[in-house]
Amino acid sequence: MVHIQQTKIGKIEINDLWTGEYLLKESETDIWHKLNTDDINVVIKADETTTLTIENEPKQGYITIDKQDSEFSNIKIPNVKFNIYDEDNNFIETITTTEKGFAKSSLLPIDKTYYLVEVSTNDNYILSNKFFKVNFVEDKTEEQIAEIEADIEFNLVIENDAKTSSLEVIKIDKDNHEYKIPDVTFEVFDETLNKVVGTVTTNEKRCCTN
Repeated sequence: MVHIQQTKIGKIEINDLWTGEYLLKESETDIWHKLNTDDINVVIKADETTTLTIENEPKQGYITIDKQDSEFSNIKIPNVKFNIYDEDNNFIETITTTEKGFAKSSLLPIDKTYYLVEVSTNDNYILSNKFFKVNFVEDKTEEQIAEIEADIEFNLVIENDAKTSSLEVIKIDKDNHEYKIPDVTFEVFDETLNKVVGTVTTNEKRCCTN
């Protein structure tokens, strides 16, 4: 009679097998790994112990980032760098947003929680001081995790506040710079948005400020 014994985690012994050829086929695995569907041929020889090391691919996912302006979502922010750490504070990698404000991590095992930290940003924006948590399966049951076959995507939409400043316009007479001209109206046109974002008029002091 064949005897099967689990000797330690991840290891089993099958004793009292007759010599000859066998086919080993994996029928079930834990919820964090993909089932190994390979048919494994085994030859058992007399008075020898045959040792097999069989690998299972972990279930994985990747983190994607859409980086955008906090006021205008259609403005995407390039050249923003994020560091990714796991739940044990181990550094995983640095990812950087493209010209379209998009970044994507490498594939990561889904049985861990990850944290993203913004470490540098575009010169026109304020660096975010937030930590962004990623748990691929936070809202899933064990049954749902067990059914996962394809790689998971976890998307983060992260906004940055633009740096701001002021503009002062002084309207003067071409021939007499001491003379300031009141009641002159300007439209402020944003080339990035391709539209007028404000209107200003010189006041009684013959200047205007945005």
